[in-house]
Amino acid sequence: MKEKKGLSEIVAYVMLVIIGISLAILVYGFMVRFLPGREPECPDGISLMVVDYECSANNFNLTVRNTGRFSLDGQIVRVYNDTGHRQEITDQSTRFFGGDKYECGAELNPGEECFPDNEKFTYFPTDINRIEIVPLKIVDGRTTLCDNAKMSQEVEC
Repeated sequence: MKEKKGLSEIVAYVMLVIIGISLAILVYGFMVRFLPGREPECPDGISLMVVDYECSANNFNLTVRNTGRFSLDGQIVRVYNDTGHRQEITDQSTRFFGGDKYECGAELNPGEECFPDNEKFTYFPTDINRIEIVPLKIVDGRTTLCDNAKMSQEVEC
């Protein structure tokens, strides 16, 4: 009779350990959803170059070339004037390559050039003297600004 009592204590301790481990796994699975994820980063070796630009009465036409090692999905173009006023001249429809807005595919592969197709960028500041371009890359399904590859160039408009 004493043997059965000792066996039931062992079974009780084993069940207690199993319940404890199960609860720990459940709590971990619930809490891991609330931890911040790692932000996607652009790979090194991304680069854009201005090949040509044309300005006229509040319109700006820009041709860029991908001089990096990776394909790009878009760009953000900002213009600056003498007073330091900055304006982003790309909107959601002109931010990404492809579609009916650009004369290039949905991705700008290394060595390729891209320019707007009958869709000039409209800006409001007068006398722009500098442009800034920030490449965009889709990394892990998320749009990522490649600030490490941001380029700036003096222009005469």
